[in-house]
Amino acid sequence: ADGGDIIKRNFLVLVVEDDATSLKLIHRITEREGLGVHSAVDGVMAVEKAQATPYDIILMDCDLLLNNGFQATREIREWELTYSGGR
Repeated sequence: ADGGDIIKRNFLVLVVEDDATSLKLIHRITEREGLGVHSAVDGVMAVEKAQATPYDIILMDCDLLLNNGFQATREIREWELTYSGGR
């Protein structure tokens, strides 16, 4: 295995998507690539998960219920700057 495989095994993605079909497709693609993947179906859940887990990348749908993707991203960024040193 090359170095890229080692990085992939430790790479954690949060997918925020409220469409079940799209979420399932993105899950399959990320898992097939050997990435760890968690999901959230709305902006509130995304913020909660991002505060609890240090994700390497967050794939955020912009048009979400309860807290749209733009607002959720702002909240996550503000929290990161305040509580996690800008991780």
